[in-house]
Formats: sequence, structure tokens, C-alpha cells
Amino acid sequence: MPQIMTQLEYSRHRGVTRQAVFKMVKEGRIPTITATNGQLMIDPEKADQALADRAAIRQPRIDEQPGYQIQPPGLLRAKTATEVYVARLKQIEYEERIGHLVRVDEVVRAMERCAEAIVRELDRLPLKAEELAAVLAAEGVFGMRVAMKNMMREVRRTLADNMRLLAEAEAEAETPQPPPEELEDE
Repeated sequence: MPQIMTQLEYSRHRGVTRQAVFKMVKEGRIPTITATNGQLMIDPEKADQALADRAAIRQPRIDEQPGYQIQPPGLLRAKTATEVYVARLKQIEYEERIGHLVRVDEVVRAMERCAEAIVRELDRLPLKAEELAAVLAAEGVFGMRVAMKNMMREVRRTLADNMRLLAEAEAEAETPQPPPEELEDE
């Protein structure tokens, strides 16, 4: 009777892992013998022959197929770089659509509008000269400081309101408006 082995012994015989042998047994690539205790045993001669036969009839790899051409590494790198570039562009488009990115020209336009609003408010300050002169005459330097602080608070509040209105107007301009519904005849 030929010497039989456990799956572990056969894996050592072949120089592969026990898991590899277990997988080959499970797939039916290696014939087994069931021992009296129910354990699957392997006849090494039959198993080696079965594996040798399978290797002899194996399908050739794709690079062994007739007409297969290996692409030069430069071309592969170029194709990969192109795909990476396209993927990054799509990511940028996505980020822009969900509002995480803003175009530079839009930011510049918004900054110009904000600067215009600030300049308009600053241009109004000289109109307060008479009021400040009256406060200085009536309450002195301390009263003038208080009046100037109040004016600055008013300028800040006006600027904040103007900036909010600018942002709302910009948001409305970007939001597509539904077509007006026609009035129904009554």
C-alpha cells in the first residue's frame, strides 16, 4: 500500500501552505482518500500526478496568447496619468457643484462689490462733520470719542447689512428661477 499523508504533511511535501492544499482538495484538484477516522488523506503520487496533468493542460496566460503585445511602460504611465487627470477634474467639478469650491472670478467679483459698499459708507463719514463739531463743542473730546464710536458701530452695522443683501442677491442670481405660471382665466 502506498504511503498516504495528511494535508499538512502533503503541504510540506509540496512546499506550499496547508491552506493551499486544503483549497486544492476542496476544488477537487487533488484526489483524497477517507481514512477510517473520517480524515481526508492524500496519496502523494496520485496528487502529484493530478497536479502535473493539470499543469500540462493549463490555459496559456494572456501574455502568451498569439498577437498579444506588451505595452511599453511609458505608454502605461501616460494612460495612467491621463486617467488620474480626468478623475481629478471630475472631483473638482463635483466639489464646485456641491459648493465646496468657488471660482476665482466669482470671488474677485464679490470682493469688488464688497469694496464698493465699504467705500460708499466711508464716503458718507465727512457728512457727519457738523454733527461731530457740535458734539465737540457741547461735550468736549470725551463726548466726541463716544459719538465717533457710535458712528463706527452704525457704519459696521450698515456694512454688515449691505454684505448680507449682496450675498442674498448673488444667491438669487445663481439660483435658476422657475418659469412664471400663466394666470388662469376666471
